[in-house]
Amino acid sequence: NQYNRMDIWRILTAAYSVSLDKRPLLTEMTTSGCIWTLGDLASQHLEKRKQRGAVMESNGSNPQPNNIKSSSIDWQRTFHQTLYASILWGPVAHKWYRLLDQVAHVIVPSGRPSLLIATKLMLEIACLHPASLLAYFSVVGKLNGESLSTIQHQLRTDFLPTLLLEVALWTPLDVLNFSLVPVKHQLLVANCGCFIESVGLSFIKNNGFDSILKACHISPSSSSSDKSKDKINKDKKS
Repeated sequence: NQYNRMDIWRILTAAYSVSLDKRPLLTEMTTSGCIWTLGDLASQHLEKRKQRGAVMESNGSNPQPNNIKSSSIDWQRTFHQTLYASILWGPVAHKWYRLLDQVAHVIVPSGRPSLLIATKLMLEIACLHPASLLAYFSVVGKLNGESLSTIQHQLRTDFLPTLLLEVALWTPLDVLNFSLVPVKHQLLVANCGCFIESVGLSFIKNNGFDSILKACHISPSSSSSDKSKDKINKDKKS
């Protein structure tokens, strides 16, 4: 079975490489869309588990799980995540890693691999992460039907802590990616990290950053994210 899994993995990676050579943009758009779709579905699953746990806890010593209604998947929300990833993130990232490699080689003299990796990392933190996060909150918010004031409010409350969380997640992944992976395949590796990111971003987008702190049993400093979640829900209903 182990050998069969290895053979399947080799076939899949070979097929991906062929598709990437023939249709690089379409391949990366499709890959991004599929990964962010799975990420949002995973996020919704976690949200439902959290809601069921809250209901069970509120029932005290006599939980009645049959009374807990399992709501269906919000496919519209998933579609908006997929649309953002395939139409916006995929094409931008397709160009980004090649551009990043070119710019870093212009800045850093040849024969300095460690400095080259550090330069790429700093450019990624300074340029890609803030821009992509701003685009995510704005575009997905607009697709969800949120008002401009709601989007601005969530950017004020959730943008900075989410950006810091992103940097903490991506720094070790980026170092490994820039060190070991050819530029051609760096987006694929980044998309694997994007699965974790998409779960977190979808959760934060629909529940506020404080929901992450509460899930980790950390008391949030204010109710700003709760207000942001209320505004988002009101926009969805209107």
